[in-house]
Amino acid sequence: MYRERAVAPHRSTCRQRRRFDVCLSFAFALSLASFCVPPPGSSAQMPTVQAPPLLPSPTTPPSPIPSIPAPSPSATEQPALIAIHQISDEPYLGVCRNTQADRTAAPIYSLFLLSLDGASIGQLTDGICYDSDISLDRSFLAFRELRFDAFADSRVGIMETASLQNHWLPIRGDCTEPSFSPDGAQLAVVCDQNIHLVDLQTTSDIVVADCVAEDKSCGDPQWSPDGSQITFFKGMEFTPNPGLYSVDVTCADDPSTCPKCTRYLIRGTSPHDWAPNGDTVAFITFEGDIGLARPNGYVFQQLPIPELAQVHSLAWSPAGDQIAINMNTRSDGLNLYIVQARTAQITQVTFSGEDTLQFWIPMRDSRQ
Repeated sequence: MYRERAVAPHRSTCRQRRRFDVCLSFAFALSLASFCVPPPGSSAQMPTVQAPPLLPSPTTPPSPIPSIPAPSPSATEQPALIAIHQISDEPYLGVCRNTQADRTAAPIYSLFLLSLDGASIGQLTDGICYDSDISLDRSFLAFRELRFDAFADSRVGIMETASLQNHWLPIRGDCTEPSFSPDGAQLAVVCDQNIHLVDLQTTSDIVVADCVAEDKSCGDPQWSPDGSQITFFKGMEFTPNPGLYSVDVTCADDPSTCPKCTRYLIRGTSPHDWAPNGDTVAFITFEGDIGLARPNGYVFQQLPIPELAQVHSLAWSPAGDQIAINMNTRSDGLNLYIVQARTAQITQVTFSGEDTLQFWIPMRDSRQ
């Protein structure tokens, strides 16, 4: 039986953030997939614009984009932050936690690092938390700006983890859910219900999934570990062809081919994530359980979730043997749990009823 999900602070999904119009039927012929691959000898390149790089690289000067200070509880009281790029390769979890002592005031959410037994290792950010993703080399942290004005657009920022310097992503519109490519050179992001692909050096911005043109909304973009495709959720349970879709990123060379490079993958919903070795996609079924599917869409296993519980966030461990989830059990609130991928055994990690999962801290050799 389908269980409606409650809205809570977590990595947002398009099912929770948007109301959908009547959706059109979606059918893309797989036989047209050849359009996704440039012809032999082609010199097609990603279109770029003449703009300064958003992030520094070994071959480019530091970005001239003005830095932005991270919001903080006080101008005089700064918490001691740990350096995310210097921590060990132990499997840690990044979670959002409210650091506002006065619970009658507006919350201040920051990122904390937890061990798998729930112990706090330290605070990573001050006032930066939502929709966070970290590059595999741990050099950059992408996040969504938290806005309390319901009519204001959200912006996506990128923080250099060594210097704590922040930069805004130069895209107009309401932008959320940033996701780093495996090489850290690009960022998939949801802006105004479409999936955008942003080159972080050239700042070129290409729409690879124009969902609004189909009277639909999309969200939860995730990269395949080899960087060849972006999977995302499109539609609702009771509209034609709801589920997870995949777009071949080579269509960015010619955005007009992106519809032909998009295929229906799995009948399920977000959140979803790729296993580090690329052989499995974990997602949430419309019945509320965790489904495991092959990249071709074949669902081979379901991991049951307790009755009346709701999963809000999901992420594979760097080793690929565990799945971290945020689960609301109604009685205990929203807590963090670890699910064993092979046995479906569930272990509770946090008990505060507030912590929301953002990511696993990637091991330096994971997905490489």
